[in-house]
Amino acid sequence: MCGINGITNFNLKFNKSNLINFISIMNNTIKHRGPDHGDYYINSQDKLIIGNRRLAIIDLESRSNQPLISRYSKNVISFNGEIYNYEYLKKELQDKGYKFYSKGDTEVISVLFDEYGIDFVSKLDGMFAISIWDDRNQKLYLIRDFFGKKPLYYVNCDGNLFFSSEINSLKKVIEDNYKTFCDENFKEFINFGYVDDNKTIFKKIRRLKPSSFIEVSKEKIEEKKYNYYHNFKKDINNYEQLLKRSINKRLNSDAKVGLLLSGGVDSSLILKYLGEKNINIKSYTINIHEKNNDKYLEAIGDLSKKYNIKNNIKNINSKSLLDCADKIYKNLSEPITDISIIPTFLAYEFASNECKVLLNGDGADEIFLGYRRHLLSKIVSLLNLKKNSFLDKFFNNTEIRLLRCLFSNDVKKIQHLSGNYYCNSDKDLFLADISPNSKLYSNFDNFNEKMIFHDLNNQLTNCLLIKADHCSMSNSVEARSPYLDKSVYFKSLGDNRNNFNSIKQTKIILRNLLSKSHKYISNLPKEGFDLKRKYIYQNNKNTILDKLNDSRSYIYNFINKKKLIKNFYNDVNFQSDIYWTAYSYILWEENN
Repeated sequence: MCGINGITNFNLKFNKSNLINFISIMNNTIKHRGPDHGDYYINSQDKLIIGNRRLAIIDLESRSNQPLISRYSKNVISFNGEIYNYEYLKKELQDKGYKFYSKGDTEVISVLFDEYGIDFVSKLDGMFAISIWDDRNQKLYLIRDFFGKKPLYYVNCDGNLFFSSEINSLKKVIEDNYKTFCDENFKEFINFGYVDDNKTIFKKIRRLKPSSFIEVSKEKIEEKKYNYYHNFKKDINNYEQLLKRSINKRLNSDAKVGLLLSGGVDSSLILKYLGEKNINIKSYTINIHEKNNDKYLEAIGDLSKKYNIKNNIKNINSKSLLDCADKIYKNLSEPITDISIIPTFLAYEFASNECKVLLNGDGADEIFLGYRRHLLSKIVSLLNLKKNSFLDKFFNNTEIRLLRCLFSNDVKKIQHLSGNYYCNSDKDLFLADISPNSKLYSNFDNFNEKMIFHDLNNQLTNCLLIKADHCSMSNSVEARSPYLDKSVYFKSLGDNRNNFNSIKQTKIILRNLLSKSHKYISNLPKEGFDLKRKYIYQNNKNTILDKLNDSRSYIYNFINKKKLIKNFYNDVNFQSDIYWTAYSYILWEENN
């Protein structure tokens, strides 16, 4: 796991000294991603420079440091991530006569590219953001993994491509005119709490899409989708075996591995499989006092005792949560309104004292339909009612998001179920029309299918995985997600998703797997790291008011500052998400 940076310089706009200065700044900006080693490669003609910060996980020796130059060509690789099937691929290449001088996965990727060219990516099973300089053809390739677990940002500056694992690294070296905001994207952020697709809140800075690569040459910069290979083994075609195999792959590490344990279904099922294999591992839990977590703590205690696994618990309360907000939002590439970023960050920080690798339950809710909104979206699809606006004045409570959905277009329905919730009283706060793009998700006839697509391809990729990468890598920890495995995902696509949940219960498949030995835990409702904003608002009212009042933030181009502060001061129920949208954005703005 690492951080990568680079600049193409085909037009020779920059001299060698410029390039080295730029890459040194960029590497230093993302040092937290890879504190173990840093270096760069510069092309002999100054056409390209590539940097790397390494977090050593596999093969801790210097022979696996990056950037790595192929022994069979002059191709150069800088890579962020882990390839879980690299040993199998290494054997395949050895059978072709290749020799290896390290024990890590980076050299395997390098030789794969030498042998297969860009088509090599279809063979990879893992999470990655890869940059490869094809010296013979004078081309740069940037490649992102299937789910988009590892981020990769880029900006085209007059034909020279700057790229990095984090936006702040780019902002340190690009000119100011490439850092301006896009108002349409900003409206999307206000609606959903993040920006989807390959966009960011900046006009010029882009994300590389999952399952995609960019080919950069002197003549062009072109983004393409790559073909991915998948083949189920007939003897491994049930979820229990697929999940066990996925977990086992993610245990391969020369650094210590741990588990984030919430006491819910997803992480408990991982712990169950680890325990059954007698894996010596520690788990880590964040306990938020106001959430009344007794039943989850009891479940964690029972699991830990049964499988003889040491669980470490960090107790926090909502009064102290904002004390660490500045360090959490520092280096966050994009603003995100998901309030669970705070306990998520604290969990990785807590575990980082002992572990470099942490397993988590990311992706389970999206693949196996674990959110309450998946139940509601079923109801919305069945009823499919048209808008009846005179009822709108009665809808001012988060408990009736469902009712709002029944009388909205499909994009609004998705916003009501998964995006930021705004009360009717919020309407007077907006200084511009922030309605989401009604053309989104137009390829689906069924609303439930649109909701599932949104969760997997937008919220997971463009919010939750960005959050997980930031929280883990800010603490120099690698996050691994067993549920985000292509075998698990493709099997779910082939199954009838109507069987994944019912009107009363979510995530039925995973609950059934857990109930074989832990029925009580399997019936617990979803909690995760979610927080009640009301607790934070009540316990930190003056702190939040000061932040909202003192700021000259860009968000006040869209929100009436005086009305926002007045509403927050007088509010007693705190049902709206507008306060956290504004406050969290201002935190991000001040720290970036």
